[in-house]
Amino acid sequence: MILTSFQAAGAWTVAISLVAAPAPGESATPTSTEESAPSTAADPTAGQGTLTLYGGAQGGLLAVHGPTGEQVASVALKPGQTVEIALPPGLYDIRPEGPGVNGAPVRLSAGQSARFELPGRPPPPPRVAAEPGDGENLAAALKNPPPDPAKPERPAWKRPVAPIMSAITPGTGQFINGELGKGFGMLLGTAALLAGSVVLYTAPDPLEGAGVGGNSQSFGTAAVTAAGFGVLTGGLQLLYASQIMDAYAVAADKPVPTPRKRHRLALEVGRSATVGFRVGDPAAAFYPDWSVALLVQIVPRFSFGLSDLSMKFGSDVGRVTMQAGARMQYRFYDRGRVWMSAALGSILQGSVGRGGPDSLVLGAPPPPTETSFAAVPYGQLDLRYFIVDRWSLNLVPRVSVPLGTRFYGGDRAIPKHAVTFELGTGVGVYF
Repeated sequence: MILTSFQAAGAWTVAISLVAAPAPGESATPTSTEESAPSTAADPTAGQGTLTLYGGAQGGLLAVHGPTGEQVASVALKPGQTVEIALPPGLYDIRPEGPGVNGAPVRLSAGQSARFELPGRPPPPPRVAAEPGDGENLAAALKNPPPDPAKPERPAWKRPVAPIMSAITPGTGQFINGELGKGFGMLLGTAALLAGSVVLYTAPDPLEGAGVGGNSQSFGTAAVTAAGFGVLTGGLQLLYASQIMDAYAVAADKPVPTPRKRHRLALEVGRSATVGFRVGDPAAAFYPDWSVALLVQIVPRFSFGLSDLSMKFGSDVGRVTMQAGARMQYRFYDRGRVWMSAALGSILQGSVGRGGPDSLVLGAPPPPTETSFAAVPYGQLDLRYFIVDRWSLNLVPRVSVPLGTRFYGGDRAIPKHAVTFELGTGVGVYF
């Protein structure tokens, strides 16, 4: 017995042929008509042909009429289905039932096959789409299955209440969602980062080195303290924002986000910070720069827009500094929750302030007003992590070179041509 099979248009077809095996010591070739007769009788399909019928795009009912006009078979075909019929040689008439399809004569020869096809091909299987309007990041969308009927649905009031409560007191949104362990972890982590930041902020002694013969801190010690303060406060910002986003994601039953890759507008709020020299003690200080950016995605992955928008005030000489800039940015990696971008930009600063403190001499004229302008070109790497669809946590290392004196709040400044490494932290929202 020989068993052969093949697949046609999504349906499996099997053909079976029976061949008589010779007895031991006998020849496989028949020596006479009488000897071959048992083999012909054992194979009822000997001398017949194979008629193959294909259902096409719609399927249908086919009637097969023999050479003398009688109906020899009636076959109901599904779309894309293939059926084989063994028939004696002759001219057969295939007559489909239904409007719009014509029959055809098919000649069948012994030992050969003939084929009749209904028109068209079966439609492809339906494609699973991501969220409406996105058409992207299908893998993440499939990880958010529809709600399980056996699992109780979270009340709708938790969606706004959980993130609001987390914004007021870190961790309480997780408590509302029933995640007590995560809530305590968020609360303790926030408290630890806040306590460490306060300790480092109050560590420098403002009177250090003021006495005769007193030795002030070295620049290295002061710089490490300021850098530690920057890292702790940056981590505090990211943890605080992340636990608010997480409270909403859990309340909305969407643990895996689908980032908005085809957004039109991105709004970013963040802080870039560095450590620099200062006059007096301690010799180094923490230089924060809070700002806002508004970027338009012109083509997929490429964005351009306003950046580093902020205003700064000095305390001693009444200085006011306004800054704005432009940035172009290319997203070279976006898989799941993580985006990576490279950007080039420049900050433009205009500063107005008095030349020095007021004179102690009664009736003396006030010091003249001084104005200054500076451009600060920079390059940066953008690292973004999504917890919900439209919101990201941003970590942005940046290298800048001021082409003039760059002013910060509190009368702090970085001199011209001083190469500066800054670390940015913040959040982004995408429309």
